[in-house]
Amino acid sequence: AAAAPRFWAWRNNEARIDIESRISDEVRSGIRESGLRLRDLGPYFWSTGSMQIVWRDADTGRLHGATDPRRLGWADGY
Repeated sequence: AAAAPRFWAWRNNEARIDIESRISDEVRSGIRESGLRLRDLGPYFWSTGSMQIVWRDADTGRLHGATDPRRLGWADGY
């Protein structure tokens, strides 16, 4: 989920969606057909948000970690 492609809809008079380039051409076409303009952000754009994630496996109790590839970050533990 952290690495999934993202988009941002502007709430102003621009009628524009900023969209990462990894979103499919089919989805892009549908957005354009609705009358909205697209601005391509490239594959991973830093300002669409970021996260670091830690979770515990319910079966094993083991901790796992991941980070969003859009910014500097890492999973670490002891």
